[in-house]
Amino acid sequence: MSQKTRRAWAIIVSVAVATAVLGVFIPKIILDNDVKAFFPHDHPSYKRMQELDDIYGSQIFLVVSISNPNGSIIKKGAVDRIRDLTSRFEKVDGVTAVKSLTNIDYLVGGEDGMSSEPLVPESFEGTSEDLSALEERIVDWSSIYDRVIVSDDHASSEMILTVDQHLTPGQLTALYREVRDVVDDCKGDGFDYRIAGDPVLSQMAQDYMRSDLSRLIPAVTIVVLLCLYFSFRTLAGTLLPLITVLISAIWTVGLMAVTGTHFTVVSSCLPVLLIAVGSAYGIHVLNHYYEELAHEYGDKPITKDEHQEMVYQAARGIRKPVLLAGVTTIIGFASTFTSPIVPLKTFAIFSTVGVTISLILALTFIPALLSLRPIPSGGRMVKRISSRKTNAKESKSLGVRAAVRMNEFTTRRTVTLSVIVAVVVGVAVWGTTRINIESALLSYFPKESQLRRDVEYIDQRFAGSNLMSLVVRGEEKGELTDPQILKSMDDLTVYLAERHPEIGKMVSYSDFIKRMNKVMHVPGSEEPPMEPSLESAGSGAGTGDSFFSGDGASSFFSDADFGAASNDAAPPAAEVPAAGPQGRAPEYPDMNETLTTAQALDLFRKAFVEAGPNPSVNKMLAQIEKSVNYRGAAYDEIPVDPAKYAVVDAAELKNLVAQYLVLYSGSLNEYANDALQPSEARISVQLRTHETSKVDAVIKDAEAFAARNFPQGYTIEAGGIAELEVALTSMITTSQISSLAISLLGVFIVLAIAFHSLAAGVIGAITL
Repeated sequence: MSQKTRRAWAIIVSVAVATAVLGVFIPKIILDNDVKAFFPHDHPSYKRMQELDDIYGSQIFLVVSISNPNGSIIKKGAVDRIRDLTSRFEKVDGVTAVKSLTNIDYLVGGEDGMSSEPLVPESFEGTSEDLSALEERIVDWSSIYDRVIVSDDHASSEMILTVDQHLTPGQLTALYREVRDVVDDCKGDGFDYRIAGDPVLSQMAQDYMRSDLSRLIPAVTIVVLLCLYFSFRTLAGTLLPLITVLISAIWTVGLMAVTGTHFTVVSSCLPVLLIAVGSAYGIHVLNHYYEELAHEYGDKPITKDEHQEMVYQAARGIRKPVLLAGVTTIIGFASTFTSPIVPLKTFAIFSTVGVTISLILALTFIPALLSLRPIPSGGRMVKRISSRKTNAKESKSLGVRAAVRMNEFTTRRTVTLSVIVAVVVGVAVWGTTRINIESALLSYFPKESQLRRDVEYIDQRFAGSNLMSLVVRGEEKGELTDPQILKSMDDLTVYLAERHPEIGKMVSYSDFIKRMNKVMHVPGSEEPPMEPSLESAGSGAGTGDSFFSGDGASSFFSDADFGAASNDAAPPAAEVPAAGPQGRAPEYPDMNETLTTAQALDLFRKAFVEAGPNPSVNKMLAQIEKSVNYRGAAYDEIPVDPAKYAVVDAAELKNLVAQYLVLYSGSLNEYANDALQPSEARISVQLRTHETSKVDAVIKDAEAFAARNFPQGYTIEAGGIAELEVALTSMITTSQISSLAISLLGVFIVLAIAFHSLAAGVIGAITL
C-alpha cells in the first residue's frame, strides 16, 4: 500500500469515526428558546430579571383558562372543577404556586382588625346563596380579581401557575407536558380550556423547530442533489460534495451538543445553511478534478499511481481560490460574533466552525475518496468535459457580448444612472428607519396557529399574557410605607391605564394598602346594611316626605355639608388615632337611617357630577358609596390627608400604614421586599400586546411620570419578560450595525489583498 493510499484511508477512517461519535451526541442537544437565553448574564435587563425572581418570586408564569360556553363560570360545577385543577397543578413538579378563583386571598375587616381568607370559603357548597355571595365578593374587590381571576363577563376564569425559574429546558418541557395532560384529561366536561404563557411559547417553538428541520433538511438535500447531478452527471460528482456538507452539519451540531451549547430558534437554520453554502467548495474541487483528468489524459490509459498523483495535484491547484471563497464566507458569518445576543454569538461561532469544516473536508476528504475510487475511463470523461467546455465557451461568449453592451449603455448615461442610484439609495436609507424590529417570540408563530388563537382569546378576555414589573425603590428601609409615594404609585397606574389601552391590568402594592385602609374603616358590622324599598310616590314626592320606608330621614344629611353625618350618627367601627390640631376625623351616616326624596335626588345629582364628564352607572354607584362610606368606600384610598384621619402630620399617616402591615395576616411577598418595612415595592403590569414598541412606550411613559411626580429619593425600574424582549430589540439593532460594519471591513481587506488595490476594496465594499 502506497503512502498516498495510507494517507487517504487515514483521512476517511478519521472522518467516519468523528462523524459517528459526534452524531451520537446530537439527540442529547439542549433545545432552549427561553428569552433569558438570549442575554449575557452581565446585561442590566438580565440582572433585573434575576433580582425580581430572587425578591418577588419567579416571574415565569403559565396560564390555564377555563370557560363556560353556556353562561357564567360562577357555577358549582365550574368552581368544583377549578378547585380540582388547582389541587392537581400544585402537585406538578416545578410549579411553585397556583393562583386561582378557589385559593386567592380575600381581605376583610372584622372586630379584631383585618383578616385574609380564601375568596371561596371552605363552607362553600355551591348553593344559590353561596354563588351570590361569591359574586358579591368578586365585585367588592374588583381591582384585584377582574381580568385576573375572572373575565369581565364572568364567563371565564384563569389559573396562574408560577414556574420555578431554576428549571432546565428539559424540566420545563416535562412540566408543560404534565400540565397539558391534566388539561386534556378534563376535555369533554362541558368547559373550554386554553393554555398560554412563556413556557408554552418555548415548548411550541421547540416543536416547530423539530418540524422545520425534519422537512427542510431533506428538502435542501434533494435540491443540492439534483443540482449536482445535472452539473456533473456522475455518481462521484453527485454524492461527494453532498456527503461532505452532511458530515460538516453533523460535526457542527454534534459539537454544540458536546459543549453544552443550547440549540435555539436562531441555531435551527445552521444545518440547512451549511448544506446549501458548504456544497460550493466540493463543487469547485470536483469540477477542477474532472477538467484536469480530461486535460491531462483524455483517451490515454491512466495508472492507479498516476490517478492518485493527479488527484492531489488538482486539489493543490484549486486550493487558493477555494480558500479565498471560504474565507470571505467565514468573515461574513464571524462578523456577528460581536453581538451581545447569546444565540447570535453562538450562531457566529458554529457557522464559522461549520464552514471551516466544509472547507477542510472539501480539500482533504473529497481528494482522499477520489484517490481510492476505480480509475475512470478517459474516453467517457473526455466526451463529458468536451461538452461542458463547449457549453461554457458559448455561455462565455454570450456573457462577454452582454457585458460589452451594458458597459456602452452605462458609459453614455452616467449622469442619469447616478441620479437613479442616488434616488434609490435615498429611498432605501429612509426605508431602514421604517423597519419594524420585533423580538417577541410570539411573532415567530403563524397567526392561524392554535397557540396564537389561544393567546388572542386570553388577551381579549383577561388582562393579557405578556407580563412585566415596575419596581419603585426608596433609599432607606421602610420608605415604601410613606403615603406620598404610595399615592404616586396609585396615580401612576391611573395615568398609564388612560394612555395605554394595551394595558389589561395593573396590580400595585398600593392597591393592598388601599384595601387595608378601606376594611379598617367599615362602619360597625353589628349594623345591617340599609335595605331601602320604594314606596308609592303619590302626592308626597318631592315635598320632603319619606322617599324610602322608615322614619328620621331628615337628619341623614346636613344642609351645610352634603354627605356629612349628623351628631347622632354612629362612629366608624375601626379605631383611629386621637384627633390632632388638624381637626376631627369625618363621620358618616348611620346606614339604618332613610332619606327624603329631596335628599336622595341630591345624592344622585352629586354622584353624577363627581363621576366626571362621562358618567356611568358604575362610576355613580362608586360615588354614592363613598358619600355614605358604604362598607368603607370613602376610605378606598391611600391615607394622605391628616385631617381626614385625625392625625397631626404625614409622619403619623406613615405610622398608620405601618400598623396596617402589622395587622395584615396575608402575604405581600409578591409586591414588597419586606413584610413590615419595605424599601421597594412592585407594580405588576399585564399587557394585551406582545409588540415591543408598545411595551417600550409604556416603560418610557412610566419613567417620565416618575421623574416628574415621585417624591425625591424614589426611583422606578422596569423588569420582567416583556422588558427583556424590549431590550432584545435594542440589542438586535446595535448588533446588526456592528456586524455589518465588520463584514464590510473584512470584504474590503480581502478584496484589497486579492487585487493588490485599495480602490478595488473600496468599490467592492460600497456596492455591497
